[in-house]
Amino acid sequence: MSEYFRFVRVTFDPSKYDAMMAYADTQVAKLKAVSGMRAVRVVRVADNQTITIGRYDSKEAWEASAEQIAGIWSGFAEFMTDEPLTRDGEMVWSYDR
Repeated sequence: MSEYFRFVRVTFDPSKYDAMMAYADTQVAKLKAVSGMRAVRVVRVADNQTITIGRYDSKEAWEASAEQIAGIWSGFAEFMTDEPLTRDGEMVWSYDR
């Protein structure tokens, strides 16, 4: 079974960035409770955009956690200025140093 990744591009109000990051900090316990989730990374790619990368044990683990994750994401709506763009898929190659 391959690891599974979900990428979410979020467009947000830059004046709310600090509040959005503070909110993210309050969600750590909920993220830890998601079975099959290995990691979450958030990368700021523009003044008003981030890309969040969720790493899961498998596609099945992601599917089983979709409702939990949607609940976490719903709290970010107040910071967003557009619908998030999502993509996901199985890891097909990797390199670790």
